[in-house]
Amino acid sequence: MIVAWVYLSGNFSLTAKNLLSKQSRLFYITYFSLFSLIAILFPIQYQGITLCSFRAVGPILGGLFGGPYVGGTVSLLGGMFRMQAGSCLQYWRAIPPAFLGGVLAGLTRKYKFRVKNKLFLSVLLLAIYQLATLFLSWLRIGDFISWLETLPVQISAFLINLLGITVFLKVVEQISENKKQMIELEDLYNNLETQFEKGRKLHEQFLPSDLPELAKYSYSTYFQPAEKLGGDFYDLIKIKDQLIFYLADVSGHSLDGSMLNIFLRETINNYLLYQHSIEPRLSPSNLIEYIIDRYQQESFPDDYFICLLLGVLDLEEQRITFANAGFQVPPIIAKMQGEVTTLSCGGMPISSAINEEAYLGSNVLNYQEEEVYFKRSEVLLMTTDGLIEEISSQKNIRYGEQRLQEVLAKNYYLPPDLIKAEITADFKSFSGQEKGQDDITFLILKNKLPIIDQFERTINSSCQEMYQIQEELREFIVPYCNEAFTLIWIGFQELISNAIEHGNCLDEDKQVEIKVEINEKYIKASIKDEGVGFDWQKQLNQELNLEHDLRSGRERGRGIKIAKKLYDEVWYNETGNQVNFLKYREKIR
Repeated sequence: MIVAWVYLSGNFSLTAKNLLSKQSRLFYITYFSLFSLIAILFPIQYQGITLCSFRAVGPILGGLFGGPYVGGTVSLLGGMFRMQAGSCLQYWRAIPPAFLGGVLAGLTRKYKFRVKNKLFLSVLLLAIYQLATLFLSWLRIGDFISWLETLPVQISAFLINLLGITVFLKVVEQISENKKQMIELEDLYNNLETQFEKGRKLHEQFLPSDLPELAKYSYSTYFQPAEKLGGDFYDLIKIKDQLIFYLADVSGHSLDGSMLNIFLRETINNYLLYQHSIEPRLSPSNLIEYIIDRYQQESFPDDYFICLLLGVLDLEEQRITFANAGFQVPPIIAKMQGEVTTLSCGGMPISSAINEEAYLGSNVLNYQEEEVYFKRSEVLLMTTDGLIEEISSQKNIRYGEQRLQEVLAKNYYLPPDLIKAEITADFKSFSGQEKGQDDITFLILKNKLPIIDQFERTINSSCQEMYQIQEELREFIVPYCNEAFTLIWIGFQELISNAIEHGNCLDEDKQVEIKVEINEKYIKASIKDEGVGFDWQKQLNQELNLEHDLRSGRERGRGIKIAKKLYDEVWYNETGNQVNFLKYREKIR
């Protein structure tokens, strides 16, 4: 039972290391005094005769861990326990040896001995304790023969006390080692978390934030990493009358993946800055060969690779040229009436495992370019394999290219932002969550229908200015929608009011941008404020119930609900400070 106490309580002795000096002493005095009390209450007996107890363990360990004050105090308290338990003052003779052992042990504490040194020291201290006990016993008995008869008991006490100290010190050593390993593991984990956070921020910083504006084309991008660090990357770069766009899927989702993406972006930017000036038209295959050449010069491991799908759009001739370096999913194009086709262009991924001679000398590895005319209202979709390779945990089926093509065919006529929303919503209904088992990255590019007419105004955050543009909007929209303007204006009014009140917080120094475009299919409008945005998905999914909202006094979100009823489509940008909505012209008439 004593050994069990020593073993189970060993862990608690370490907690005093975290306490202040005075608190630590008090803790050790209380803790090791319990050793003496337990030793007195549960001595080792044989046939009713007390052979020995652990009463020397408390003072010595108290001194080793807490210093001479602790060792001495524990010995005095232990002696008092002994005298009280024995109901006899003669037990005072047990106090001096214990006091001597505790104080001597405490004096060695400043040397910070290791466990094996403490064991050796404990032997000496116990020997001193037992010699002192024998000397006091000799003085008490006075008869040599009778004194010799006590030697077996004293020797057994010495061995038992040594066993108790040994068990305790070994337990403390093991617990200390375990805690040290836990601290090391925790430090390692925190270091990894720090590195992951740095890599994530680095990756986010290198994701494009200032994408080019295009007059005749519109696009939308989507990036959802499966882990804290993604391995996908995308970019769009406009140079004169050409648009370069690409998706990349690199090996790994750690810092190495981020570094590969940084290498890829810097290499492409370097080519466009210095090499492209000698080419009249940009060639995707030449750019990939340049990337391979630079990649081979670096010391990337053989198990690293880059899969790259690169396209160049001639903005005037409406022609796209593709080159593929190991990308699994081919480009998908949705034509008029929702007809969907894929482009067949292949090539090996970029890797140092494939030497330069193999890249340049093998017909299999040559990067053939594919060219396609990108006509009005057509939509291009490029995606990494994370989307189509997703497996439903409930149905155990793959999302697949066919399902993606069906979503695109059903929504091809919508703006890219809405097509993106439809794809992500379909993916969420399939998998049950927004994140996939792999990174999900895709790019949607659309050759816009010709704009028949457009309206742009910027107003201050004032309801008066909002009502001033009402007549201007009427004159602009009525020729294209006949009698539906009253309903359209109600939606405008609600959404502009939201921008003024909730977005700009009624600050008249902040402005609201209003844009309206008319094409042959629909009227598309946007209202943008200077606010920080909000969680629009939650509001957008709520149903309109005016009677309930008025009765409950809840008016927030009412504008969005009304807009959903009045317009065919309503959506926000990622920040939540720009609302977009459209009305199909054929439905208005």
